Amino acid sequence: MLREPRSRWPAWVENKGVPRLNETLAANEVAITFVNHATFLIQTVGISILTDPVWSERASPFRRIGPKRVRKPGAAFEDLPTIDIVLLSHNHYDHLDVATLTRLRQRSGRTVLAAAGDTRIVGSIGFKDVRELDWWDKIQTCGKRVPEQGKTKEAAFNGRANAIDCELGHHHRQPDQSGGNVQPMAARCQDASGCVEHAHRES
Repeated sequence: MLREPRSRWPAWVENKGVPRLNETLAANEVAITFVNHATFLIQTVGISILTDPVWSERASPFRRIGPKRVRKPGAAFEDLPTIDIVLLSHNHYDHLDVATLTRLRQRSGRTVLAAAGDTRIVGSIGFKDVRELDWWDKIQTCGKRVPEQGKTKEAAFNGRANAIDCELGHHHRQPDQSGGNVQPMAARCQDASGCVEHAHRES
């Protein structure tokens, strides 16, 4: 039986890309920065969303044992903007990293959207605003209201809300009736008036 030869897993890989986290975005623009695995920073005017944040050296409950990263995250943790929403797809160690969430809670991170049953983990870290989403659930979280292009700072109090229209796909371990199958979970967010709507649903 023919088998393709496997290349050796690298000891270390240097990042070549340079993230641009402080770009000025127009009202209809969205910037998405890939950090690692399922960690993405999604930015639009007035709101920043971070998905499955992992900045730890290992995806493991232990510091010295477990899968170890072979490259730095695509953006330094210290360079992150204020995070408005943290989106957690499920509680595997390479998606829900308690050490990184603890750092986020100390630094920013106002609202956490988590899969059903994961409040017991996230709440223990100290986040005050944790929302659980089960299949077909929807939650609205209000984001910042920002002024129209060209307006002064004083206009922020009467500003027009930014618009978001994005589709985020994730996987959540949800057994089906026959037992054990992994079903997909998706989150959809759409903002027309300063509030973001999120929904987990089956495809």
